[in-house]
Amino acid sequence: MIEHLLEGDWLLIEIDGEPIDPEAPREVRFEGDRVAGRVGVNRFTGSVTINGDVIQVGPVASTRMAGPPELMALEDRFNSHLGGEHEIALIGDVLTLAREEHSMVLARAPSPLGPVGEPG
Repeated sequence: MIEHLLEGDWLLIEIDGEPIDPEAPREVRFEGDRVAGRVGVNRFTGSVTINGDVIQVGPVASTRMAGPPELMALEDRFNSHLGGEHEIALIGDVLTLAREEHSMVLARAPSPLGPVGEPG
């Protein structure tokens, strides 16, 4: 089942074909029926349901701190893409979540991250 293949820590590497700054906070963790992490400034958490090659994300909640404009912009892009239904493509350690004309690409983290949203 694909649910078990998604378990663990991922790094966001691309949104809609545009690479993400590797220095930016961009951690995502799938664990059971939950997704959590930090992309940009704030931490987020939400529910996930997987049915075949489709993942439903949401509802999603996040903290509400302000930060540097470039990180806030990254966070806004990520948050606008995260919720809802996505088709899953998993090839090796690369995960693509796609819907309509939008996509997000994540790579499995090379080592476990610390507490959700904080690099270990």
